[in-house]
Amino acid sequence: MDNLNEKVWYACYGSNLLQERFLCYIKGGQPASANTSYDGCDDKTLPIDSEQMYIPAEHNFIP
Repeated sequence: MDNLNEKVWYACYGSNLLQERFLCYIKGGQPASANTSYDGCDDKTLPIDSEQMYIPAEHNFIP
């Protein structure tokens, strides 16, 4: 899969930033302190890379 259009890109926040929890969604299992157990994906291919980034949010509040 050298073509970027053939890859899945995932952005997360909150508790899904924890790699252990995220991998339970892929491989299956129950994350620590969770009440739900996940079956995992049909394709259990693990991520090839991980990168932290900050996406600024613009707040345009109208009083």
